[in-house]
Amino acid sequence: MIEKIQHATASSPEGAKGLVKGVLACAFQNMAFMLPTGLLYLLVKDLLAGSTSERRSACLLCTDFTDHMVPVQRHLFYHL
Repeated sequence: MIEKIQHATASSPEGAKGLVKGVLACAFQNMAFMLPTGLLYLLVKDLLAGSTSERRSACLLCTDFTDHMVPVQRHLFYHL
């Protein structure tokens, strides 16, 4: 796979490996940013509907967890 990327982008082996790391880090960062947004949407939808289900506490817990994941992904992004 690295050889195909290296040939397609006319880069060195280190450049191809760096591209793969960058794509993976970017995908992880996008998921880390969108997960809390989706959970917040579910929470607001439940609150506006007037329901107090167990999903409300799960949304808050997951949102808190993902808030702590952003510094972790930033560390991985800049120190890969």
